[in-house]
Amino acid sequence: MKYDAAMKYVEEKEYNKAFPILEELVDVGVFRGTEKSEKLYYTYAYAYYHRKDYELAAHYFSAFYRNFTTSPLAEDALYRQAYCWYLQSPEPNLDYSSTEKAIQQLQIFTNTYPQSGLVKDCNKLIDNLRGKIELKTYNNAKLLYKISDYKGAIVALENFATNYPLSIKREESMYLHVRSHYLLAENSNISKQKERYEKTTTVASHFIESYPQSNWKDNVETIQRNSSRKITEKQL
Repeated sequence: MKYDAAMKYVEEKEYNKAFPILEELVDVGVFRGTEKSEKLYYTYAYAYYHRKDYELAAHYFSAFYRNFTTSPLAEDALYRQAYCWYLQSPEPNLDYSSTEKAIQQLQIFTNTYPQSGLVKDCNKLIDNLRGKIELKTYNNAKLLYKISDYKGAIVALENFATNYPLSIKREESMYLHVRSHYLLAENSNISKQKERYEKTTTVASHFIESYPQSNWKDNVETIQRNSSRKITEKQL
């Protein structure tokens, strides 16, 4: 009776009413090893999903897939556990460990079911998640520049430009890379200034060659001229 009542509530999308009954049935394990067990455990995971408890929903969808690998619902369960990780992915300014986990789980699904109609959706979700990581990486690099950690900014911005060659932030990252080199030279001991101003002129030339129409071109050319002048004036 409880099983039938729970399934009726689910059909009527009364998940809050269905959940405590499903939870009781799963806890006591009364249907374990029976034909009803498969539907019960899937529905239990689904109830967590509709309650927006995505962490536990992912856990139970994953458990369902492990225990009912040959089930017709296995493909959907594996996809939904990955999608639950996707829904837990935070904004780009927060820690993205769950974002990386979501990418991993979505890729597992596409590898497991390469012919699934859900693969296209998975690839879109993966692209979205990678965009979050890209923005987070850029913001971290930019933060180093803002707090005047120019050595750290140089490395982080250069890595970003290399790792994300198609990013819409690449031009700005390369501009900040030039400025970081210049400001590092400006604040350096005189014994290190020649090498650092010379490096600044080199990265400035690279920026101008890469983005000849850039709105930052004039600023970069000014940095380049100033660096060359200071090498000459100070006889560095």
